[in-house]
Formats: sequence, C-alpha cells, structure tokens
Amino acid sequence: MQKILYKNIAYLLITQGANFILPLITLPYITRVVGPENYGLIEFATAVTLYFSALVIFGFNTTATRRIAAYAKNEKQIASTFSVVFYTRLLLLVVSTLLFLILLYTVPALAEKRLLLWYAFPMVVGWALYPEYVFQGLQKAGILAFINIVVKALAAFAIFGFLQSKEDYPIVLAINGIAQIGVALFTLYYTLKKLPFLKLSLPAFRMVKAYLKQGFYAFISHFSVRVSTFSSVLILGLFIPEIELGYFAAAAKLIIVAQSFMFMPLVGALFPFLSNLYKKDPYEYDLQFKKLFRYTVLFGLMASTTLYILAPFIVNLVFGADYSAVVPLLRILSSILVLTSFSHFYAYQGLMVLKEDRKYLILVLCTGALTAILNFSILPYTGILAATWIKVGVEAFMVFLGYWLYQKAKEKRKLSIHK
Repeated sequence: MQKILYKNIAYLLITQGANFILPLITLPYITRVVGPENYGLIEFATAVTLYFSALVIFGFNTTATRRIAAYAKNEKQIASTFSVVFYTRLLLLVVSTLLFLILLYTVPALAEKRLLLWYAFPMVVGWALYPEYVFQGLQKAGILAFINIVVKALAAFAIFGFLQSKEDYPIVLAINGIAQIGVALFTLYYTLKKLPFLKLSLPAFRMVKAYLKQGFYAFISHFSVRVSTFSSVLILGLFIPEIELGYFAAAAKLIIVAQSFMFMPLVGALFPFLSNLYKKDPYEYDLQFKKLFRYTVLFGLMASTTLYILAPFIVNLVFGADYSAVVPLLRILSSILVLTSFSHFYAYQGLMVLKEDRKYLILVLCTGALTAILNFSILPYTGILAATWIKVGVEAFMVFLGYWLYQKAKEKRKLSIHK
C-alpha cells in the first residue's frame, strides 16, 4: 500500500509539473514579450475563467474520487459514478456558458474585456470533460501524468511558435484552453478503452440531483477556495493600472504554482490512501497522518525559506528585469507555503477524510468570506501591497480555524490525533 501511495504522489507531481512547470518554462518568454501590463490582463482573464471551472468541476474531484476509492473493486458502482458525473458536468457546462454570456454582456468591466475572456473560456470546456476522478479514485494516476505532460509540452511549443509580439497576448489564453480540452479528450478516450466496463449511459435525473446534492458542500468549498486564491487579481483588475496588476499577478502566480505543485499531488494521492486507511483502521490512519504531517510541514518550511532568500534571482529568471517590483511582494507571500502545509492537512487529510464536510465547509466559507470582505473593502482604496498582506493574513486565519475544527472532529470520533 505504501508503494502505491508513493507511486501516485510521484505521478501526480509529474501531472502538476505538466500543469505548472511546463507553463513556467514558457513564462519567461511570455512575460518578456507581452510586458507587465498585458501579463496582468492574461492573469485577470484566467482568474475569471477559474470561477466557471469550479462550477463545472462541482467538487466531483473530491466526492467522486472518494466514492470510487471506497468501491474500487465494484465495477458496477464505478461505472455508475462515471456516467452520472460525466453527464452532470455537461449539464453544468451549459449552465456555466449561459451565466458567462449573461455576465459578459451585462457587467461593463467584463464587457470591456469580452474578446479576451472568450479566448480563455475553452479552459472551462476542458475541465467539464476531464475524468480525473476515475484514476485518482483507483490510485492509478500514471496515465494522468503521461497525457498531461505530452499535451502541455505541445502547448508550450505552440506558445513559442505563435506568440511574437505584445498584441498576440490573447493567444496564450487560447492555447492553454485548447490544451486543457486535449488533455480531457485523450484521458476520456483512454478511460473508455482501458476500463471497458465503463459505459456512458444517460442517468436518471434523480441520480443527477442526488450527486449534485452530495457534491454541494465540496463545490461551495472549492468555490470559496477560488475566492480566497484569485479574488485579489480579479478585484485589483477592476481598480488599478494594468502594470501594477501585472506585478501582483506575477508574485501571486509563483505562489499558486508552488502551492499547486506541492499540495495538489497530496490531494490526489494521499486523500484516497488515507480515506481507505481510516475506513479499515483508524489507529493506523492516526499514525500515518502524524508522520506525513511532519514531513509536509518540514517541506513547506524549507520551500518558504528558499523562496524568500532566492526571490530576486527567481523573479529575474522567470519574469525579467522589468518585474523587479515583484521581489518584495514575493518575499511577503513566501510564508504562505509553510502556512499551507498546516492548513492542507487539517482541511483535506483531516476534515475531508473524516467526512466532516460541514466543518470543512465552515472552514473554507469563513476563509473565502474574510478574503472577499477584506479585498472589497480595502483594495479599491489601497493597492498591491495591501493585497499581499491580506493573502498572508487570510492563510494564517485558515490555519488556526482549521486546527480548531479538526480538534472538534477528532474529539467527536475519539481519535488520538496530535497528542
């Protein structure tokens, strides 16, 4: 079991490498060609699109993964889950598209960037079709890694080939969206070929309704996380000059990449592993949780320290000399990596594994609400430095609230966690 766990972590690290490290290879080229002001617009459009992606994903990457992990040897249950989630995501894609159109033609700030946002929207289609929950639930993440790295590598080559001037910056969004669709289609094809017992059959509406109800807490949770992570770029994009938005977006981008590369593999690999372990042996779950928690926090501390020390070198390497204003922002944000080491375990490997969805929902809702309140009340009158400190403060708040809620969950189940 340990061997399977570490293999899946490795595969998901490769997947995250395809999602984030390969784009980082193109990032120095992109930022130098388009300049800080257009780079800020790229990140603004991406932030808008990610909210619609959260709607089509609808938390099924957690709830469907957990269901498939629990019934890993039951082909009928896996097939049923696959069909219901696939068609439910298609339904959510229709809803997302309609909502996108309404906002695009009724909100002036978005209407001004209408064409740019259309370039970014294919990313939503890609996430709607992506059956990542099947292989994560079965703890067979190797194919996800392979397809992601091949398609995202092709996307990287396309960016080098098509992005030639500042005016070409929308092409970056289009290529990223097409790449996500490519990943989804190739994974879907492989899923149906490799697992022949999976048959796409139109589910009864009551099944769709039941899955939406089951996934609602996870959806609200994931959406609130998007608010916590991306609302700063979204709100700043409405109020500050585009060049300042570019500086803040650059610093935030590096932190988001580091967080995703460090912690998303743990969600994909540790979550089904610890979920199964808790179901079979709560005491062994307790032991493994404590050991993996210590390793993760140590890794987060090392990453934060390294990022703080090397901030000038990293900024110059990734973004170029025009982005020197990013260095102080990145140094402030570097502490988020160690803070996330704590909050990740209390939230995902703690509350979610214990099926304390309501407590997890409280955690992310409070975090998202605090982020939104602070951003909307402060950022229109301040700027990027305030946005940076807000992100750090909210992450620290999430650690303390997550710890408290996890202790409550532990007491409820009489688990001796963190004694």
